[in-house]
Amino acid sequence: MKQIAVIVAGIAGLAAARILRQSGFVTTLFEKSRGLGGRMATRRVEDLQFDHGAQYFTAKGPRFSAMVRQWGENGHADEWFDGAFVGSPGIKAPARAMAEGHTIVAGCQVAAIRKEEAGWSIYDPSGLVKTPGNGSFSAVILAVPAPQAAPLAASAGVDLLELAKVRYAPCWALMLAFSERLSLLDDRVKPQDDAIAWIARLQANLTANLTANLAGVARPKPLLSTLRRIGRANISNGPRTWRPANS
Repeated sequence: MKQIAVIVAGIAGLAAARILRQSGFVTTLFEKSRGLGGRMATRRVEDLQFDHGAQYFTAKGPRFSAMVRQWGENGHADEWFDGAFVGSPGIKAPARAMAEGHTIVAGCQVAAIRKEEAGWSIYDPSGLVKTPGNGSFSAVILAVPAPQAAPLAASAGVDLLELAKVRYAPCWALMLAFSERLSLLDDRVKPQDDAIAWIARLQANLTANLTANLAGVARPKPLLSTLRRIGRANISNGPRTWRPANS
């Protein structure tokens, strides 16, 4: 049975692994973080929880819509508002559901991919990653952003020149907590300017953990905003060297 390596275990990588397994392949996913889900990310600070990556997700196509319905039936997702869904009890819940039954090597920063006599091998900065099947993979799937994919492809002797043209829009996620509930007009706000793209009261979504932790008790209330133009102006700066977005 052919074995396939997938880098990394974000939603795209997990989806690829799922389809491959349905087609009879054996997959191993390599993930640099301890957790799964990529941009489906949660940051915890004491008893607070911030979904600081993807705030929610939508389902447009019929196949993904069917998967989201299944997640809902199994308690892995809920609708937050108007076709916008969140994981339950946290944004990572769908990723964890997709990962069930797969071999995942977590905390592994892939540094190189090499074709050897028995197949493809995966290396981290210290050398060959010690996991069953490594060295005999029939293929490797790169499910990573272009800036990460280009050097990995180059290490395998493949020049993907188009990747050098890809540019990403930087974004800052500001996570705030307050001792009292703010009097926002809505739990979700999209300001009419170019500096802030989105403000959400995360207590208001349907993630069960967040509601249980914060509802009806005198604890800080989490608020998250996404800053676009400020992010572009400061993406290379340290935390103490921010400058105004119009400078």
